[in-house]
Amino acid sequence: MRIGVTGAGGYVGPRLIQKLEGHEVVACDDGLKQKVGKVGDVEIAQADIRDVKRIEELFRDTDVIVHLAAVTGMDACNSSPNTAFEVDANGTNNVAWVCRQYGIPLVFASSMAVFGDSPSFPISEETPMKPTHIYGFLKYAGGKAIEVMSEDSFPAIVLIKSNVYGVYEVDGKEMLKPTAVNKFYDLARQKREITIYTPGTQARNFLYIDDAVQAYIKAAEAAAKRGPGADYMALAAEEDCTVKHMAELVQAASEEELGYRPEIKLTENPRKNEPATDQFDVDISKIKRELGYRPEYPLERGVRELFRK
Repeated sequence: MRIGVTGAGGYVGPRLIQKLEGHEVVACDDGLKQKVGKVGDVEIAQADIRDVKRIEELFRDTDVIVHLAAVTGMDACNSSPNTAFEVDANGTNNVAWVCRQYGIPLVFASSMAVFGDSPSFPISEETPMKPTHIYGFLKYAGGKAIEVMSEDSFPAIVLIKSNVYGVYEVDGKEMLKPTAVNKFYDLARQKREITIYTPGTQARNFLYIDDAVQAYIKAAEAAAKRGPGADYMALAAEEDCTVKHMAELVQAASEEELGYRPEIKLTENPRKNEPATDQFDVDISKIKRELGYRPEYPLERGVRELFRK
């Protein structure tokens, strides 16, 4: 297949390209937070998803598009809300519009942030979406735009993913986005204490990057065979974990692999409306059933992989 990838120079995009063996890849990034310009033989074109003509020019002949481009995370969206709106809402509309014009299947990387403070668990595709901050709202809006535009014109799979972590290399360059687990790992290898936000019992679902990429590829292959309309699927690991326990897993792996046991320190959480529930289990039965997705990295294995790269 000829697969389009937006946000291809960021954190997950290059790993996706590395794993897309046997497929032709058309990749783009706007360059603002781009980490690499080339992955293997794939050149990453400079293109902003806010430019619909440029997106049309690049992707109109693709068999499927995996849409990763976004201003990601609560902090980035809060600090630049207008840019976040232009990219995450208008940019996603542009990608969906091109898919509608040419009947191109689409895979969209959404986020568990769309759920806000979920009143019940486990979370699934059926959980009501009530985002509590800008990032979650914009991912919710992007999914709704795709839902409306795809109804009679192109197939779409919206992957509502949990927190991605992991480290890998592209031509000797380390790819490490400062998500929670990656931050813990980076502090440990610098022989510094690990700082976590109070109370430490807040739960999250941490998804290893290769498991996320596996799901994107399976979704792309499945979307290419489907009829019009959008389908939502929760994408996560099979176990949830408190932030404190994750820090302890990093602590233990650091001691075993590096001979250094970092201290764990609690500090006040500056994010006032971040969910603080002590439960965050996710029902991934639908994506396992419909895409054949099988996460291969339980938490302890995923954390140890960080120290072995």
